[in-house]
Amino acid sequence: MLRWLMLALVLFGLGTGFNRGWLQLRWGLMMRDLGFPFVCDPEDDTKCYPKGSPYMEEKKAR
Repeated sequence: MLRWLMLALVLFGLGTGFNRGWLQLRWGLMMRDLGFPFVCDPEDDTKCYPKGSPYMEEKKAR
């Protein structure tokens, strides 16, 4: 019973965190790390990759 309570609290906390913006999931970074080809926004890659990222430097060098 205690396990179910803890699971419910974790799920409630994650749901609240995503809803209020405390937690963010950067799909572009996750897809890149998993090795999937993914283009977040072809016009503005800074939305997918943080500033100073080596992947941004590669794109600028091309």
